[in-house]
Amino acid sequence: MHRRGFTLIELLVVVAIIALLIAILLPSLAKARSEAQRIACAANMKTIGGAIAMYVNENRWFLPGPCWSGQQAQYHKGSGHLAYFLSPMLNTPISRDSSDKHISPIFLDPGANHVLPDVTPPGIVKMFVSTGNDPGVHNPPFSAMRRLFGYPEFDGNPEVDPKKLTNLSNPATVDALHDIDYWTNPGTWATSTYPEQVLRGPAHGSPDGFNAIRNYLFYDTHVEVKFVPRLTSG
Repeated sequence: MHRRGFTLIELLVVVAIIALLIAILLPSLAKARSEAQRIACAANMKTIGGAIAMYVNENRWFLPGPCWSGQQAQYHKGSGHLAYFLSPMLNTPISRDSSDKHISPIFLDPGANHVLPDVTPPGIVKMFVSTGNDPGVHNPPFSAMRRLFGYPEFDGNPEVDPKKLTNLSNPATVDALHDIDYWTNPGTWATSTYPEQVLRGPAHGSPDGFNAIRNYLFYDTHVEVKFVPRLTSG
């Protein structure tokens, strides 16, 4: 029995249907991938929160520090980064001196690849920031940041010791870390002083800063996702 093959028109119709399905599915797949990256980032933050809790438990309730506000994955002894102080809890190498540099992968945001600055290695990009403020304060002045992790000696100012976790009356309302990028605080230290050391846009949500989604780690170790408006300088 002779079997008729597909005509050219039939093949073109099939190709058109496949192309239409791909066009319909691609945005959904991209959204699903972005959400998976945000969830992975939240899981990383949760792990960091657990490591902070372990550190506090072993150090008479003192938080790790003194630390800079911006947090990155690369660390060494004296670097002033959480990754150094938490290395025993995170099972990453313990740095013995300033030349002994390592990377703590947990401080690399899984969704940051598409917004990395062009000239800076990922390990020294500040992907998280600690202000010690209420999460509703999106852009606190530098002088208003509560330095709960302390602060290294800087610009003639003496070193600030880290605070005790017990100083917080309600740790569940104070953020320990949250995502940082160009649109987190334009016109301030992140963009004016160190523009090459922050993400060009949010790791999650719209890269132009509109409808940005950011993860917040609180001092009781829980993580929340918040929609943060794009901020303007000034």
